[in-house]
Amino acid sequence: MTTNIIIRPAIDEDDRRRLREFTGATLGARGLLMLDTHLSRSRYRMDYTLLVESDGVLIGSALFRHIRLRMGAALIEAAEIEHLIIHQVDQQSILHMLIDMILQICLEQG
Repeated sequence: MTTNIIIRPAIDEDDRRRLREFTGATLGARGLLMLDTHLSRSRYRMDYTLLVESDGVLIGSALFRHIRLRMGAALIEAAEIEHLIIHQVDQQSILHMLIDMILQICLEQG
């Protein structure tokens, strides 16, 4: 299991700046366009933009968004992972932590 990993929302301008630098270095212009689209959504929520840090160093990120799906008469509230980057040896453990965090946020949001 990976230790010293913190997953948290990008809560301020400094977090978003770090995320832009990380995304640009990892994915280039295409990644930055995707990030800008995510951040400018009308239903954007800061807790749907997650940073993955190890000892204060950004090693990953996850962007997800709220979606509504209609199945017959039922309306299902769901989350869709838009983008996921993980730079770490134990990627599977970090992925499990991210999915747990996303599920927790979705349950709290209703």
